[in-house]
Amino acid sequence: MKRNGESGVALLTALLVLVLISAMVVGMSWMVMTDQRLGGNNQDREVAVYAAEAGMEKMTADMGNMFGAQGSLSAANIVTLASTPPNLQGITYLNPSGVSTYQISCPPVSPCTPTANNAQILAPSPYAGMWGLITPFTLTVAAQTLNGSEVKLQRQVQAVAIPVFQFGVFSETDLSFFNGPPFDFGGRVHTNGNLWLASNTGPLYLADRVTVSGQVIRSNLENGWPGGGATIPAGGSYSGAVNIALTPNPA
Repeated sequence: MKRNGESGVALLTALLVLVLISAMVVGMSWMVMTDQRLGGNNQDREVAVYAAEAGMEKMTADMGNMFGAQGSLSAANIVTLASTPPNLQGITYLNPSGVSTYQISCPPVSPCTPTANNAQILAPSPYAGMWGLITPFTLTVAAQTLNGSEVKLQRQVQAVAIPVFQFGVFSETDLSFFNGPPFDFGGRVHTNGNLWLASNTGPLYLADRVTVSGQVIRSNLENGWPGGGATIPAGGSYSGAVNIALTPNPA
């Protein structure tokens, strides 16, 4: 009788251990499958994020290039820009109703009709203080993956056209200042190319902001002769001081 009782206890203990181990295996399997599922979801969301960023950067670059070439944007231009989303495998820019999520709007007008407002440009723009024709736009991009992940981005941009009469000197191409005697220029200077600055006896003083699309070059003159004190065949050394004001000259 005693032996039979001990056998029953051993069987019960074995069954309890087996149930415990089975529960642990099931729990671990569930955790692994959950982690795999979450990892897949995170990866899919990351793909959607990158696709939305790609769409936003393409839209911004396309708009900037078109504005730079034309100087303005029309309603037809906006339709064209909004109809050319990136072509990415496994990515769509459409909502469940088939409506494009690659959009440009001109608040508060819909559909987009670009309207420019004459306003002063604010800091931190290098053109702060000047007046320009400012056209606001809202760029919206929502990217969807084939697995259902979606990411939406929105960006506020402004297209600004600045009348050139506000500049003391405005150059569409390269620009150079090579002064002999002292020269004090009080207006804004801008060039869409490179800017060469050198002074012979000098100094050269630019009393307002200077903006350049290319580079400011001090190592040599535009004709190739070295600057910085090197004597040139025509005489002189162009070793004079060149000063550019950090803030506009109040005088």
